[in-house]
Amino acid sequence: MQLQPMTFHITIEYHKRAIRLSVEQLSIDDRMERYSVRGSNGTIMIESNRPLFRARGLKHRPPTWRQIDGKPLGDHALQLIGAAIQQYMEKK
Repeated sequence: MQLQPMTFHITIEYHKRAIRLSVEQLSIDDRMERYSVRGSNGTIMIESNRPLFRARGLKHRPPTWRQIDGKPLGDHALQLIGAAIQQYMEKK
């Protein structure tokens, strides 16, 4: 199932600084979803397996977020971005 690209903004707290990021949902299917995350330093592409868990009724299992393109990002920052995206998508 392909969607129109959806763009939204998230803010993460990283090293005691609020960082505002622009997120665009690139694709979503039964197993994976992909996002392009744009900040002042560049753009990265990340994906998660959240739709797979939601389809199986595992709403409380945290998805696995991984970076697939862009400047390498630390795991902690990637998890913060993933949590912010997940929070936005679930409240929408």
